[in-house]
Amino acid sequence: MIEVFNLWFKKGVKVSTYMDVHEDKASISHRRELLLSFKNGNKYSVGFDQGVGYWNHDLGWNKHYFDFKDVNTQLSQLFTAWDKGRVKNGYEWKTVLYVNKV
Repeated sequence: MIEVFNLWFKKGVKVSTYMDVHEDKASISHRRELLLSFKNGNKYSVGFDQGVGYWNHDLGWNKHYFDFKDVNTQLSQLFTAWDKGRVKNGYEWKTVLYVNKV
């Protein structure tokens, strides 16, 4: 999975990335953070607090299940999801995001 996502960001959307994957979600806080660093030196912290867990996708039946045995198949599935998928809120509750310049 890490190999596929690193390839996806590097080749697919042309963004270099570092992924820190935790195996036990109890070891991390409820609030999730995305750190963005830009070539000009600017850094931003995007905090995903409440409501993100209610997001759903409009991708079609079983298109979000990936074959984790083959990297090429996974990348092909990611391109299909990127092209055809849409994110939507599953409930009428607000999503709370924080954006801070670091």
